[in-house]
Amino acid sequence: RSQDVLYRYIEDERLSGKCPLPRQQVTEIIFVLKAVSTLIDSLKKTQPENVDDNTWAQVIALYPTLVECITCSSSEVCSALKEALVPFKDFMHPPVSKVQNGES
Repeated sequence: RSQDVLYRYIEDERLSGKCPLPRQQVTEIIFVLKAVSTLIDSLKKTQPENVDDNTWAQVIALYPTLVECITCSSSEVCSALKEALVPFKDFMHPPVSKVQNGES
């Protein structure tokens, strides 16, 4: 669902030209961006082995779509986007369990 909201926002932003998007749509994208930020914060606090590989794949797959939002015209969206993008530095690839003394 988040990915769909992001795609729709990107497309509508392109098509709108200089016209602002409806407030409801801006509010929705800000909500999604904050949810992404919250998800990343939660993943940082969770042991890597407790996170499903599919979850990692979905989070990582959001990154290119978030980057496409960079050209947005709303300062509120840009602020929420920054909050969502900055933590991605820690999630550009799934973590690998550390092996110590031959055990994982």
